[in-house]
Amino acid sequence: MRIEILTLLIISIICIIVVGLLSKSFKYSYTARKYLLSKSELYFYKVLVNSLPHHYTVMCKVRLADIIYSTNKGKTRMYGFNKIKSKHIDFLIVDSSTLAIKLAIELNDKSHLLPNRMLRDEFLTDALKDAGVMFKTVENKYTYSNQEIESILDALK
Repeated sequence: MRIEILTLLIISIICIIVVGLLSKSFKYSYTARKYLLSKSELYFYKVLVNSLPHHYTVMCKVRLADIIYSTNKGKTRMYGFNKIKSKHIDFLIVDSSTLAIKLAIELNDKSHLLPNRMLRDEFLTDALKDAGVMFKTVENKYTYSNQEIESILDALK
């Protein structure tokens, strides 16, 4: 009898503690990033902006779900959305006057050689192709040749 009362008392105390912890409002903490782009991304951005005709604009770090969307129905539509909602593309070239999407660009550094990143890149390539969005990957470098920039400009034609 005493063991049952003691057990009940311990369970009650645990429940009171858990309810107390769950009922406290949790405050998330944030801090600002110092820069939007890494040094290598910023360098490529400047090369890209200076190479494009004036009727194009470059957007940075655009969420994939703002570029494409799932055309599935029912639950699979939400699953499709969940696959793209937390991913972004490094650069998006758009028409300056209409903001029509012209070309998505992913700048690949060494992290893109990791297995999980390779799977993400494969998904990204397939999803953009399926949606009809022109997509180009560019290797991260210290300098970019005229040929590399011309290949980006050719993709816009």
